[in-house]
Amino acid sequence: MNIKFNFKLKNILGWLICFIPFILIYSRSVADIIVVISGLYFLFIKIRDRDYCWLNEPWIKIGFIVYVWFLICSFFAYYPEVAFSRAIGWIRFLIFATALKYVFLADNYWKKKLLITVSLTIIYIMIFTLSEFFFIINKIIANDYNFHYGYLRLKGPMEQGGKSAFILSLLLYPIFFGILKEKKIFLTKKNFILISIFFISSTCIIFSGHRFSSFILLFSSTIVFIFLLKNKKELFYKLLFSLTTVIILISITFPQQLERIIKSSFYEIVNYEKTPYWSASNTGIKMFKHHPITGVGLKNFHIACEYEKFISIEHKKYNITPWWGITKHRIEESTLKKNNENTDLDLRPPTCFTHIHNFYISLLAETGMVGFILFLLLIYQLINVFIKEKNIIKTPAFGILASLIALLIPMIPTLNYFSNGNAVLIWFLVGWALSYTKHIKTI
Repeated sequence: MNIKFNFKLKNILGWLICFIPFILIYSRSVADIIVVISGLYFLFIKIRDRDYCWLNEPWIKIGFIVYVWFLICSFFAYYPEVAFSRAIGWIRFLIFATALKYVFLADNYWKKKLLITVSLTIIYIMIFTLSEFFFIINKIIANDYNFHYGYLRLKGPMEQGGKSAFILSLLLYPIFFGILKEKKIFLTKKNFILISIFFISSTCIIFSGHRFSSFILLFSSTIVFIFLLKNKKELFYKLLFSLTTVIILISITFPQQLERIIKSSFYEIVNYEKTPYWSASNTGIKMFKHHPITGVGLKNFHIACEYEKFISIEHKKYNITPWWGITKHRIEESTLKKNNENTDLDLRPPTCFTHIHNFYISLLAETGMVGFILFLLLIYQLINVFIKEKNIIKTPAFGILASLIALLIPMIPTLNYFSNGNAVLIWFLVGWALSYTKHIKTI
């Protein structure tokens, strides 16, 4: 009876896991609940079967040490309850990724199901975004559309265009290599399918106006194109032609789109010291200098940065801060809300960035040098797992790594990787990639 129950529960969880990317579009909370339940199920069956081989994975060992350190840092945080609430739940991502490797994606049956569901998710985002695009085109023709600072910002099925674009940028190449590898699925016109997905996804990402997703697309495409040039030259030339076509068409029809992405990015790189990102980074560095061992605690940056001692020099020099509320518009809106003059507005008062927008400085500021070193060791051990796999380049794992490595580039304003939907998606991809590696059999 228990075996049947476990088998049925595994199947239910398996299907829910397969649809996590789609669920993330509409509910981060539901996706996170699936992560937790899947992890608990994994722990239950492993403890029941007295199977602890998975604990011999070097990256898991380091991961548990990182987790313990996060908890220790909580006791020294500016707001311990906030830090502890963030730290105590972080372990769920490690367990979830392990569960994908050892249970839910351990056989090809579920890998194929996942490939199909993620492909459908990408297609759904593309269709939704394209529908939005043609709707806007009609409004432009009718002279009834106000550009967002002179360029388009397609939202797709999510409230913010950057979120849809972020999902597309991370899922594009895992699906690409999944379809490329499969022989029983997508039997006919495989190259046409791959080129179509690439062409439409690239277009949607660029028209989202989300620079970080565009960077992921550019970086991962570079890695993939190098691989294709060496192994599949015909497909390489077709994809290169497709990408060139996308850029040319956008340059002709909406030149301000590429101009915004390229020029604004170039400006912020050249004038980085004059941007709020630099101010936030310097605030984070000051936090690290004041608390070099334990940091200020997870999720404490946006609270601790209000202390005068953490205000960066750039704040005074360039009159910029690590605030959301630096614009006159934001200040005026906040005043309206404070005075209850417009109750329909859902506005935040001027406050700090929720995070530093730099992964490495964030680690230093919130977890100290110890947390910084330990987390880098965790990343190193994860990368080492894939380096040892000779055939990993022929699997969706290669596409996953090509996308995820972009998230580790220094000086790139990154998202929050410790909680919420971003972390769910990232560790989902990590677990998916790990499922193509060997299982540890001994302990």
